[in-house]
Amino acid sequence: MLKKLYIKDFAIIDSLELDFDNGFSAISGETGSGKSIIVDALAVVLGAKASKNQIRDGKEFSSIEAHIDLDNKKLSKINQILNTKLKSPIILKRTIYRDKSSENYINDMSITLKDLSEISNISINILGQKEQFTLLDKNEHIYILDYFGDNEYKSLLSEIEDLYNKIDKTNKRLKELPSNQKEIDNQIDFIEFQKSEIDKAEILEGEDEELEAEIKRLNSSEEIKKTSYKINQILRESENYSVDALLSDASNLVDDLKEYSKDAASWYEKLMDYQELIKDINEEINYFSDSIDYDQERLYELNKRIDEINKIKYKYGNTISDINLYREDLDKKLKEIKNIEIERENLEKSLIDYKKAFDIKADELSKKRKALAKKISKMLEDELKTLNMNNIQVEISVETKKSMKDYGYDEVEILMSANKGQSVKPISEIISGGEMSRLMLAIKNLGADFDNIDTIIFDEIDAGLSGYTASCLANKLKELSNKYQIISISHLPQILAKAKEHYLVEKANENEATISHVRRLDYDGRVLELARLLSSGKISDIAIKNAKELLKSEE
Repeated sequence: MLKKLYIKDFAIIDSLELDFDNGFSAISGETGSGKSIIVDALAVVLGAKASKNQIRDGKEFSSIEAHIDLDNKKLSKINQILNTKLKSPIILKRTIYRDKSSENYINDMSITLKDLSEISNISINILGQKEQFTLLDKNEHIYILDYFGDNEYKSLLSEIEDLYNKIDKTNKRLKELPSNQKEIDNQIDFIEFQKSEIDKAEILEGEDEELEAEIKRLNSSEEIKKTSYKINQILRESENYSVDALLSDASNLVDDLKEYSKDAASWYEKLMDYQELIKDINEEINYFSDSIDYDQERLYELNKRIDEINKIKYKYGNTISDINLYREDLDKKLKEIKNIEIERENLEKSLIDYKKAFDIKADELSKKRKALAKKISKMLEDELKTLNMNNIQVEISVETKKSMKDYGYDEVEILMSANKGQSVKPISEIISGGEMSRLMLAIKNLGADFDNIDTIIFDEIDAGLSGYTASCLANKLKELSNKYQIISISHLPQILAKAKEHYLVEKANENEATISHVRRLDYDGRVLELARLLSSGKISDIAIKNAKELLKSEE
């Protein structure tokens, strides 16, 4: 169950910490005070979509923590999902940033948003007015019904979804294949043409670089010869200032030092080596220079070859390596195309098998779905009768259609009649706001039984209710609190009086900013808050008396 909720810089909440007990807790406050913001923050930390707009003005991030107690069974599920060994209580934390993605943690361990949402749903459900609107969408009704299926039912549903995906994937692949032999022949001819064009070019790896280097040398042959001549002069040809002459003079002088230093012989040898090195370098440069003669015909052939290579590059790749890879892919494509007919036959056979299996499984599920619909219809009727809908009739209609979906062939719609003698009709056509609230509560109550959750949070589910019906709803929430932790955002005195703990949300202006505060009410505080809700304006003595009577009846 939810033990603690900590909210920092979320919407108009500066800093808020709430401690919850088991049983029934209620939260009230004036319109706009921030009641539903608390539920929004809780939804975010449990994995709901977050918005940067939810960060408090002037702040760079918002942080929310939820401390949750879990039994061993639920803890085991979470450890299995995350492959961890967590112990209870767990601390879920989510931080929303303005300039980067949100961060999600469980006990300081980073987790994905998907995992956060999955593990949260094991223990806590939130029901608000947003969720009620899903009831008006007929397309959502099948998911509501399937939600109540047992493990065998859901396993069958999973098999159907898997078969549907295989059918869809197979159909897509068949559409990708050429539709006739002429198209196949055209593809083969085109690939053969591309192969031939690349092969005829006989391009070698690195050939383009070598050609461009030679072209550059030929175009610069005169400059190369001038530079080579200058180098030759510096190294050997100049009589007085060549490197060779200077090294020779140095060698003779070092030779004179031999009688004075035993190292002189080593110096002399090194200088002689340098002379040999200079000689070798000079010869290599002369050879390089002599090998380069401007050749107009050779230059023409080189440029022609470069143009040929560039033409192939333009069509098949930016580099010779890219061209070679493209050439390899052509062989693979040609092989694939030649095997298309075999692939088509295999795909068509698989498609027949998948559809046959799908039809068998869908028929089996449809029977289970219709049986489940009767069962849940009766259970919903019983639940709704406890909420002052004594003449209620609920019928969950299941009709098998021709259109294949990932859940089978069925269409599901919740039909209802709240009045005696009236036939059931689609709820989208007849349901009122108050009836919607009670139907959603009934569904959520049954769902909690099926899911074995710990905590249910109701965000103003009492909208549109008053009088005896509101009292029935209050009694239902009180009854539910014997099995689950119930937290209800409410404006109805009947519901607030039933709560074990009552929290009041108040809005105040501080330092030119609007801030929400929450406090747990003592007896006197509860009397005043109930009296405020019972009064149309100024709190009267009668309202205070009635508030005390409401609280007294719950003692």
